[in-house]
Amino acid sequence: MDTGLAMDVLRTALYLVVFVLVGYLIRYFLTVYVSNWAKKTKTKIDDIIINAVKTPLVLAFLIIGFSFAFSRAEFIPQSIRAELPLLGNILIVLLGALVVVRIIVGLLSYYGEIKPSFKSLTPIFTKVFKFLTYFVAFILILNSLGVEVTALLAGLGIAGIAIAFALHETLAQLFAGIYIMTDRPVRIGDYVK
Repeated sequence: MDTGLAMDVLRTALYLVVFVLVGYLIRYFLTVYVSNWAKKTKTKIDDIIINAVKTPLVLAFLIIGFSFAFSRAEFIPQSIRAELPLLGNILIVLLGALVVVRIIVGLLSYYGEIKPSFKSLTPIFTKVFKFLTYFVAFILILNSLGVEVTALLAGLGIAGIAIAFALHETLAQLFAGIYIMTDRPVRIGDYVK
């Protein structure tokens, strides 16, 4: 084996190890110090955010390290090295979407626990926020791939207006139902005329 190639492989492995170690060190810091601080607070919101970020943070450092190390590796063909940053960007966007979804689901569940009137709406809001988050991630990925997304977003805006006009009564009833479920003006056992 050529010594230049061996040094290149060793340097690439060293980059990966350093990035993964930094990720684990940050995770350790979050787990030990920040989590202990967050447990002392009255609210669980900070606990939810920290738990949602801990593991994906290590994966983010692994992805960044992989992209950094292999884009500089001479033993990998240039055509593949040129595409690695794009792959890293796509994976980071997906990981970011996963973190946002975990935070939103955790916050909605927590809010459902402290406000029982909201508990029945939690699954609906969870699905809506998941869809919106993954849709934004999909648009960001398309933009990273070089697809022009402005026309797509304009078309979706126009389609949204058309759907809103077509479903005007249905949407009015939906929001009225949500209002009744959250405000609870009528409870079980009440008589309604």
